[in-house]
Amino acid sequence: MTLSQAVRIVVLSAALLGAAPSLHAQRAKDGKPPPAAKGPSVSKTIAKQAQAAQAAIKAEDWNACLAALAEAGAMPERTPYDDYAINELRVPCAARRNDLPTAEASLVKGLEIGQANGFMDDAAIKQRHKQLMQVNYQLKNYAKVNEYGKLAIAAEPANNDLRVMVGQALYLTPDYPGTVAFIEPWVAEMAQRNETPPEIALGLWTSACVRSKDNACTFRAVDKQVVYAPSDEAWTNLYLLLIRSAPADQALNVLRLGHEVGALKAGDDVTEYASLALEKGFPGEAQSVMEAAIAAGKFGEPGKATPGANSLLQSAKAAAAPDRATLAKQAKDAAAAKTGTPEVRLGQAYLSYGQPAEAAASIDRGLARGGVKDLADANLSLGIARLKAGDKAGAATAFDAVTGNPFVERLAGYWKLRTR
Repeated sequence: MTLSQAVRIVVLSAALLGAAPSLHAQRAKDGKPPPAAKGPSVSKTIAKQAQAAQAAIKAEDWNACLAALAEAGAMPERTPYDDYAINELRVPCAARRNDLPTAEASLVKGLEIGQANGFMDDAAIKQRHKQLMQVNYQLKNYAKVNEYGKLAIAAEPANNDLRVMVGQALYLTPDYPGTVAFIEPWVAEMAQRNETPPEIALGLWTSACVRSKDNACTFRAVDKQVVYAPSDEAWTNLYLLLIRSAPADQALNVLRLGHEVGALKAGDDVTEYASLALEKGFPGEAQSVMEAAIAAGKFGEPGKATPGANSLLQSAKAAAAPDRATLAKQAKDAAAAKTGTPEVRLGQAYLSYGQPAEAAASIDRGLARGGVKDLADANLSLGIARLKAGDKAGAATAFDAVTGNPFVERLAGYWKLRTR
């Protein structure tokens, strides 16, 4: 079982790291106190260096910017706002030089000073938490990603990008149980709101379960994948999980679903399906499955069959011819039967020979007559017949009617997804 695109790369942007703050120098003019500034300003102690840093940023001379700020940081008698400004100016310069440790340290220091002195409002603080998430993600400081991620998510609970990044950080730590514990309830919350979880979150969840070797967890995750992000890989994974856990009497139904979703990749998968169909009395189904697989090249070149595959096909053909010839008699006997079970079986036979409309009509008659032994299986067959006949709405109704057997109910739910 694989996971496609479980982790995406998060790229820092200059906009996210912040532009140079607008700074004001406190200067005396004609010996008089400076006019009241709009907000805090840098002192004249570092005014020259701050202006030089801003000019360097404008010229995209990141080395000159950092040099000017280093000089400013060495000046005596700095104010808290001076230190705040120095760190804020240093962030874009360090980031553009790809010096992320320095950028991260300046972001932290700026946050500390800004919060303590009221230089940052709530919006700026929230933005800073997101900035620190991204920088630490790049630095692979995943514990800090989670630390700041909790703060950022608390401020923006509907921001799925933040949650995805935290999930990625947990996965990359690696903390697979933590990944599951974080993503599974989030997906459940979104499902309750009829929202679609991000595909990458479902992939992270699935991969974390697989790496934890937790089959129950994997089943839950893959189940949600086929619901919200169905793909060939997701359906194949689901089929593999189902066939391993299926009761013996439901193996054929699982193989039918696997065939429907394209999960029977190899010739051995197809021969397993055909052999069981033949054993259970559906030779026509076995024949059509083998013929399609041979045409698709599942036993070598398209149209070619291995000796074993050809032998199985011939056995299916030999059994199908006389069985098909009995359909008319089966229909007559079913019409005269006291219960609906013979009609249901006739419908299942029609379905195995690729006659879904006749199958649906026969099963409908059987269910209406009553006395059907296995209602769950009958409704599952009815849903499949209606689906193959092009009646998606009717198929969905039939799949909803499958009750009484938890495993068959689960299969019906997966078949219902094919009606969307």
